[in-house]
Amino acid sequence: MSCKCKVCGKQFEYGDKNSPCLVDKKWRKIVNFYNLRNYEIKANKLYSAVDPWLNENFVDKDEYHLYICSDCMEKALGRKILKSDLITTSAKTEGLWYFNKEFEEYYFK
Repeated sequence: MSCKCKVCGKQFEYGDKNSPCLVDKKWRKIVNFYNLRNYEIKANKLYSAVDPWLNENFVDKDEYHLYICSDCMEKALGRKILKSDLITTSAKTEGLWYFNKEFEEYYFK
């Protein structure tokens, strides 16, 4: 699925080396840095209202998601992304860690 960074407009593929999933605390810091909290709330409401089993095309709509590329994430953090910033396997995030696999292989080699 093709995504577009809400900050710089960079195009990338969901789950590739440009789009790591971060722990909530770091993600919120980035969202607040770019003043995108209201956009994120609106996108989450739209996303939550759609049943993906009935409408498989919803995931391709930018207004249903907030995407920020790794370059813009680093700018907001004021530093390089660390492994400790990434979501890992836990009961809460089970299934999300695999989105970071390509990023980790590329970024931390």
